[in-house]
Amino acid sequence: MSHSASGEDGTVSSLYKSGIDHSLATSFFWGLLSGGSEAGLSGNYDSPGMEKSVAQGCGWISSAQFAHGHAVLVGMKEIQIFTDGACRRNPGPGGWGVVLRFKGYVRELSGGEVDTTNNRMELTAAIRALESLKEPCSVELFTDSVYVKDGITKWLSKWRARGWRTSGNKLVKNQDLWVSLSELVEEHEISWHWVKGHAGNPGNERADELANQGLDECLGRG
Repeated sequence: MSHSASGEDGTVSSLYKSGIDHSLATSFFWGLLSGGSEAGLSGNYDSPGMEKSVAQGCGWISSAQFAHGHAVLVGMKEIQIFTDGACRRNPGPGGWGVVLRFKGYVRELSGGEVDTTNNRMELTAAIRALESLKEPCSVELFTDSVYVKDGITKWLSKWRARGWRTSGNKLVKNQDLWVSLSELVEEHEISWHWVKGHAGNPGNERADELANQGLDECLGRG
């Protein structure tokens, strides 16, 4: 699995102008996103004033309040997510990729499995994306998989009502992943969007690259 954070064109550039160190701002951001409302804050700054300056520079002061000198976010963070899966020979080796965007920052995740299917990789990408959010968030999730999008928005409740069986009384495929995804969905406010794959959408194209990267790394060719 790999990940990165960047925001030179937005938030971080404003912090440079304020004289705030790049690594400090990055630590503040990912501490909030990956560790809860107050995680990553206490003990990481020279003074409460410095912490507040970082929050102001990042543009979060309007959604934060300060208690005992530390920032506490109020309300949900708005996260944009792109997911994709890839598989060769289907079934066969596969990979998944995720792009998360928040306030000008980007985080990327990828991974793979030696023996899987394209649908399982599409589902895994969505699961790994939501697992990376350690507190409830408002999410816009973009996928090029009709299977994932319709499954979670149209079919899931019916499958559950039938004891995880289809309308044809067959067992639902990939039930383990659907159960995991359905549990994660309950923790967030999610708007699901289908996008056409390989059609020039930058987020989708990057997620596809990451999925293939995860596949290659899984096979030892990365």
